[in-house]
Amino acid sequence: MHSTVQLTSLILIVFLHFSCIDKNTTVGQTHKIGLDSSAKSDTLKFTSVIRAIFQDSKGKYWFGSSQEGVAMYNGTTFTYFTSKEGLSSNQIHSIQEDTKGVIWFETPSGVSSYDGIRMTNHSTTSKEIALNVFPIQRNTSTTNEWKKTANDLWFGAGNKAGVYRYDGLQLEYLELPPQKVLDPNDNVFAVTGISEGKNTMIWLATYAGVFGYNGSDFTIITDETLGYDRKVEPLHIRSILED
Repeated sequence: MHSTVQLTSLILIVFLHFSCIDKNTTVGQTHKIGLDSSAKSDTLKFTSVIRAIFQDSKGKYWFGSSQEGVAMYNGTTFTYFTSKEGLSSNQIHSIQEDTKGVIWFETPSGVSSYDGIRMTNHSTTSKEIALNVFPIQRNTSTTNEWKKTANDLWFGAGNKAGVYRYDGLQLEYLELPPQKVLDPNDNVFAVTGISEGKNTMIWLATYAGVFGYNGSDFTIITDETLGYDRKVEPLHIRSILED
């Protein structure tokens, strides 16, 4: 009887421990933000450059700064979010919203999302967690299996020559097709701008050219494809739009 009780207790402890691990890791690094935990003001307090502005489906405006995180304006007050609230970085490159109303922030250190209650730093995928019960280091999955659906969100990946794609379930890193570079130490194919185009095309601007992807094929525009002398200076694209 005594051994049965011990075994039952051990099973319960193991079950509860694994339950906690699953709860804490399947959504990445999550920070619950209380109503009063974020600073608020009636004027915008940023002193650094604003790099991104976005209006969400509820009419709220989001301002991403170059050094001070994010400010959300609801028409009356500004609410601030920084790395203390779970942002991957206080430098914001772009802001988007998914079909569920979750706000997404692209930073040079990764991608974060805010659902109105929690800030999540997306650094892992559910597939990786399933293979690692006790993950020591969390990394976004890397794959060259390029896909595209109507509700995808696309983000630059800092200095890496690729993008992050969120398909509604997980975030994964996709490498751009390799290209010739003048200096292998330069991050000339880091993504600097992303724009949706017609015919299901997504356009990716980089310091050394443009990549277009329609779900199956790539269109690549570089000095080499244009016949320019790349020894002079490569293309330097900072943003891209299609009329």
